[in-house]
Amino acid sequence: MPSQSPISGILGPVRLRVIPPSLLPAHPS
Repeated sequence: MPSQSPISGILGPVRLRVIPPSLLPAHPS
């Protein structure tokens, strides 16, 4: 998902807190 998306912009930081980064694919933050 493009980081410019409002959804990704809001849920992005939340996902990093809820889901361990190790479970997410490596992506530029």
